Amino acid sequence: MLLPLCARYITKNVLEVNAPNLLGQIYTVGRVMLTLVVVHAYCNTFVVYRGHMIGTVMESDMRRDLFDHYLKL
Repeated sequence: MLLPLCARYITKNVLEVNAPNLLGQIYTVGRVMLTLVVVHAYCNTFVVYRGHMIGTVMESDMRRDLFDHYLKL
């Protein structure tokens, strides 16, 4: 939700006002937006990795329980 807010900041506060340091402000907000994208990508990768690991552990536990059940039969 922060990326659209950054874009709105550029269009409303920087471009309409015709700020004296126009290009510098655009670059600063661009760096902030790029940092947000990198943080989002890292968090998404972490969630996918952890979800995969939890699924693998669950599958292993289910296979072990099923094998133990077959041995009892």
